Amino acid sequence: MNKFEFFKTFDDKDESRKKMKLALVDFKMLINDNDYEYSYEEDKEVENFLKYKFLGKYDCDKIFGEMFDYGNTDTMNSFWTIFKQYIKLAKSNEFDLENGEIKSEYIEMYKQQYNFELTNEQLWIAHILNLLEKKNITFNEDIKEFAEATHRIGNFMKVPTLFNKNRYANTLDYFDITLLCIYKWFETSSDFWLEILLNNDTNAIENAKNWFSRCYTSWKIFVIVENLNCFVDENLKPLELFKNHFNNFENLIMNREKLNNYYEKAKLLNPQNVEDLLEGVRNINDKILSRGQEMIEYELKNSNEVQREFDKLIVTNKTNIEFPIVADVMNWDKFYELATSDEGMTVKESFFDIDLLDKDTYEELKLTGINMSFFRISPMYITEKILEWKV
Repeated sequence: MNKFEFFKTFDDKDESRKKMKLALVDFKMLINDNDYEYSYEEDKEVENFLKYKFLGKYDCDKIFGEMFDYGNTDTMNSFWTIFKQYIKLAKSNEFDLENGEIKSEYIEMYKQQYNFELTNEQLWIAHILNLLEKKNITFNEDIKEFAEATHRIGNFMKVPTLFNKNRYANTLDYFDITLLCIYKWFETSSDFWLEILLNNDTNAIENAKNWFSRCYTSWKIFVIVENLNCFVDENLKPLELFKNHFNNFENLIMNREKLNNYYEKAKLLNPQNVEDLLEGVRNINDKILSRGQEMIEYELKNSNEVQREFDKLIVTNKTNIEFPIVADVMNWDKFYELATSDEGMTVKESFFDIDLLDKDTYEELKLTGINMSFFRISPMYITEKILEWKV
């Protein structure tokens, strides 16, 4: 399914109702595989997630990435990390845990039951599914909502190569902490924050730096482009999802011994009581829905099956860019004449609105030798002189 087919899933003349329906789609529904059957029955939200996770061969954010033609994508807020903590805090007796862990007799039983070696994650899921079949165990409504919301459009994001592979180690996949590190990097230009975020992986850090610098140029632009307004406060500072989450994280990174110990890390980053955990889950669910509606509103306005690979490109030789942009409108021939002239481009001629019809023209553009940044925008956001922008 491509994004145009996705937007046609619900034929509703009411724009706000259609936007809501699309924002609520669980991408696990889109898996087309005989090994996985999505249940539409009530109260099956958690089981749908667990069966998806246990098989380990599907990736809903990749379905999203292919649909929207993004290279690398990531699920922003991870359900599994929080759900496992919820089981330990609220359901330990019902799932027959001992000191927050699976009893050894269960482990031996599962090892004999499956003809392949179970990962620790699969072991936990096998245990939970096993007891769900035998007992009438119910889950909190916000937890069930999160089991779906984790694979809704508002919880997916394009990322640079190696980003999602490395960010779990020191953040446990908590998105507020991920955002805090990115914010600190933009504010301080210190690689320390990317080293923490990406677990000192040199290639991942370099990819992230290039991505942020090339695509966003500032924290403000990053927030607006990625529809992250609901994740920041009025001063554009990241909002924490759980009480004391940021303080605990900053205490953690100041103590390398604890940072390198998973159990110490889990104590500081995971909520330690049910009330804080559920408040955080409600917070996450609301933000995913809000962001999803914002993303879909933009896409519904601008999706067009005959849209060219490049619609409009803003070309600038500035490094600090404020929006909206005041632009001189110019066609390709005029731009090429200026770019290849003896005088070349001047700082006063920073912004140009150029129709790029194909990849060959794009290659010609690069051959002019001018030092430029590129911002792709949709024609819908272009007015005569002011560009209401969207990258």
